Amino acid sequence: MPNEAASRGYRDRFAAQARSRRANDGAVIENPLATDVRIFAENHLPDVPYDRVLRAARVAKDIRLYDEIARRTRIDGSHLPVRLTDREKDALCREKDVTFSEKGMRIVIATVSLAALLQGRVLCFPLLDEIYYRFVQSSFNGASLYASVWKLRLEEGGDGVPLDVWLLGAANASPWFFAALVGCPLSLPINYWFGRRGAIAVAAFLILASSIGAIFVSDWKQMFGVRVVNGLGMGIKAVSTPILASETAVGFWRGSAILAWQLWVAFGIMAGFAFNMIFSQARDEQMILRLIQGAPLVPSLALLVLSLGFCPESPRYHLMKGPNYSVQKAYEVLKRVRNTELQALRDLYMVHKALEQERVGVSWDPHVSMSPGFFWVIRDFLSQYGQLFRRRRLYNALLSACTVNLAQQLCGGETHVLLSNWG
Repeated sequence: MPNEAASRGYRDRFAAQARSRRANDGAVIENPLATDVRIFAENHLPDVPYDRVLRAARVAKDIRLYDEIARRTRIDGSHLPVRLTDREKDALCREKDVTFSEKGMRIVIATVSLAALLQGRVLCFPLLDEIYYRFVQSSFNGASLYASVWKLRLEEGGDGVPLDVWLLGAANASPWFFAALVGCPLSLPINYWFGRRGAIAVAAFLILASSIGAIFVSDWKQMFGVRVVNGLGMGIKAVSTPILASETAVGFWRGSAILAWQLWVAFGIMAGFAFNMIFSQARDEQMILRLIQGAPLVPSLALLVLSLGFCPESPRYHLMKGPNYSVQKAYEVLKRVRNTELQALRDLYMVHKALEQERVGVSWDPHVSMSPGFFWVIRDFLSQYGQLFRRRRLYNALLSACTVNLAQQLCGGETHVLLSNWG
């Protein structure tokens, strides 16, 4: 019986092919790519001519071939389905040869760099001022020199460590503790509802508010609360900013875009210590402390304005299932961050197909832009953390990342950044 069913299936398929050949008088061969592109263009990009989308998809399919055509003028590409213009050839060459050659990537890199600098500035004010992460980190480092303003006495005497030293340590550790345990996980739902740019704006606002609050604190309890808010902002920002850089950069330079984070974190630490030294010339300790703790206010305000007013959203975010799903918006973003329409349509189609393979049928789901609700979203994010331990590939990456980050905390560099004002 199974053999008969299989034979019947083959006969039906061959009969259908025969009928198709008799009906196809023009001997037109169906092209799967052209068909898929036509459906994609008609459903999601009605204002863009189908031929342009197909042209970009063909370049994406044979990207190495067209890269060679763009680089070697002696090669005749007239026989290929896509004939590149001189401007397109130059753009394809520059996107690999020139770092961040895309016009719109400059504002993204500026946003990432400012966020990283703010991270470093917070670190520069030891212990009591470690709330503001790198630029903020420097702020934490320096503020610990003025613990007496928070009604803490650190004189050593008797056996053991005085209670006030532990209280100072709690205030200094609170931003990192809450950034790791609350801020970073909280970035997932915030990114889902507000996007990468919105998450950066939320983080900048939290850091701005905590910087203003830190100016007026009078005891360690108030400082502890202010630093909790700052830690939430630092955790959200530390997760969202590298994602924005990686999702907007050309694949060839994606690693360099993310490395800009570490470069400017280090610069922020240096700048933070320099400002600490300048602020130390103020007339009294109260003024010095306020200047140190309020210093992250300026870069956080600049980051808030930059993220809301100028920085583009991640195109990949607009192609993912959620309340802000919009292929048209993703296309508009890519036109801003790419030099030619060909590159924008190419990357749009490639990201679309990649996400379609991860989530089959998402692009054709009529409810793709509807949010399933807060509790469902939180449950979904919790399940993502579970995959870190269930999937071997992710588990190996998790172990590697944890090992590297733990080694960084145990090295001498972190001691200089966080404890350099002691001793």
